[in-house]
Amino acid sequence: MEKETLKKIFNFLEKKDNRNTPLRWKWSNDFPLTEDDLHVKGDLNLSDLEIEELPEGLKVEGDLFLQNSDIKSLPEGLEVGGHLVLNYTEIRKLPKRLKVKLDLDLSYTQIQSLPEGLKIEGELNLNTTPYLESLPEGMEVGILSLEDSEIEFLPKGLKVNRLLDLMRCKNLTSLPKGLEVYGNLAIHDSGLAKFSDNELRKMVKPGFILGKIER
Repeated sequence: MEKETLKKIFNFLEKKDNRNTPLRWKWSNDFPLTEDDLHVKGDLNLSDLEIEELPEGLKVEGDLFLQNSDIKSLPEGLEVGGHLVLNYTEIRKLPKRLKVKLDLDLSYTQIQSLPEGLKIEGELNLNTTPYLESLPEGMEVGILSLEDSEIEFLPKGLKVNRLLDLMRCKNLTSLPKGLEVYGNLAIHDSGLAKFSDNELRKMVKPGFILGKIER
């Protein structure tokens, strides 16, 4: 169906049935967006789309799905009330003032850097991120997953409220002083596996690892 025909249909539905034109269709077809369009009350699924950026001022109360899309950048100040799913995209960096209430999935991406002071209540998934070599200071996450990443060191002030998963992080051979892990630490087949549990706990003092060290 042609773009102009769809536009007439959506305009008719807006006037007669008070139905909003889908944001996904508007943004994909370069139609003007209103303030109401930018405040999505539920989920927004943009996965598998040929879309490289998102509009400024976007706020999604539910989940935002962007996996397998052509997304390359996110707007500064983006707010997501649920999960933000970016796996299998070419995203390389995240914007300042990004707010994600639950999980942030960046696995299998080209991510190279994260903003300072990033806070994620749920899981920050950075599994298999070959271009990410370091993390910013002041991060606080519920679960931090770094399996099969090329990470070389962890930042000062890192706070993990549940699980810190460092399995198969071959380049990681030390933990920073002051690291706070309130749950378990997983180090199977990583550069940390050569250290004893006692050595690892001493390494992070005055920080701590409250849970089990999983080998």
